[in-house]
Amino acid sequence: YAEGLVGVAHYNVEHGIDNQTGTSGSYGWAGGVDLTFLPRLDWRAFEYAYMRVPDLYGGTNFHSLSTGIVLRIPFL
Repeated sequence: YAEGLVGVAHYNVEHGIDNQTGTSGSYGWAGGVDLTFLPRLDWRAFEYAYMRVPDLYGGTNFHSLSTGIVLRIPFL
């Protein structure tokens, strides 16, 4: 699967004696592989996610690699 992410993030940057706190728009993407082993239960074999939060110092990049269990709940 693949997904695009857009949102708002709050940050606190400590850069020497100059600290910066603020709220900024953020964006990123995630992608991975889910394997179904029960009708509503999947194993997320792996997921890679990237998120970017711009700030005055050029921005913060967040990378993650994860695995886990996904419970799919159908909408009525």
